[in-house]
Amino acid sequence: MVEVCFFCTKPFKEDDQVFTPNIYSGGGKCHVTCYRQKRKKGIKIAIIILVVGLILTAIMLSVVLTI
Repeated sequence: MVEVCFFCTKPFKEDDQVFTPNIYSGGGKCHVTCYRQKRKKGIKIAIIILVVGLILTAIMLSVVLTI
């Protein structure tokens, strides 16, 4: 079973894999799943920025076209 990491703080390397301290398993080690979650957050932010950018450009174009 893969341990779920709730707090991804201070990842440290061990045997070429990233581990993070896991508070919930009595200070045991948390596997790479934690690191992957962080990356997903970055992708989500990028998508949001893209969408907002597209909406803004659409508004700008409509304003320019109406003038």
